[in-house]
Amino acid sequence: MSGLDVLRAIRTRVPVTVPVLFLTARDTEQDVIEALEAGADDFVVKPVRNGELQARPRALWRRNSRFPDTPDTYGYDRFRFELKLSRAWVDGEIPSRTIDTHVPRVRSELGLRPERHYLLAPVYSYGYRLEHLLTSTAAAGSASCGEPG
Repeated sequence: MSGLDVLRAIRTRVPVTVPVLFLTARDTEQDVIEALEAGADDFVVKPVRNGELQARPRALWRRNSRFPDTPDTYGYDRFRFELKLSRAWVDGEIPSRTIDTHVPRVRSELGLRPERHYLLAPVYSYGYRLEHLLTSTAAAGSASCGEPG
């Protein structure tokens, strides 16, 4: 399935406006136009600078969070997302240890490490929470990254 097909499926099947950022190696003007006209909110051509890749989703989120139709929780198919709490579920399977076997790879693939200011923190008997350490530190007043913030 192409990125445009995925985008069209999101725009036709997801009942709320979800911000979509296209990250692709395709760089022609026609590629940009097709993605934006299909409903993409932003378009970034690879290779992309690390800081820019971190800033663009935050900017999309800021713009999208101003809209009143953005729910705190929404579901799609087998998935449920709590946006404000940065939590996600598949088939409601929270107590399962299956996800624990995949977390190290997710951390590695997404670069969720303290030195990059992100942490995928375990929440006892609940699952995992994505934390932005600079935000958590400012809110909590400490650099404790092992505790839920």
